[in-house]
Amino acid sequence: MDQANLFESFLSGEGVAGYHVLAHDYGDTVAQELLARQQEPGMRPKLLSIAFLNGGCFPETHRPELIQKLLLSPLGPWIASE
Repeated sequence: MDQANLFESFLSGEGVAGYHVLAHDYGDTVAQELLARQQEPGMRPKLLSIAFLNGGCFPETHRPELIQKLLLSPLGPWIASE
């Protein structure tokens, strides 16, 4: 969500009204968040199209790494902190 926040802030700061996304690998997660936000009320740049490449978009086919599972667990904040 933080990456999506940064991206939307950047687009707004640049005056971008509409944009296209080509997402790859872990960027697919950020792109999914941007796509979900299009349904929320509020003023934001419009996502015109999106293409997902080499990511875990489909849970039934995604095989997360151990570190990814740990980041989603209660240990996640401690693993991700510097």
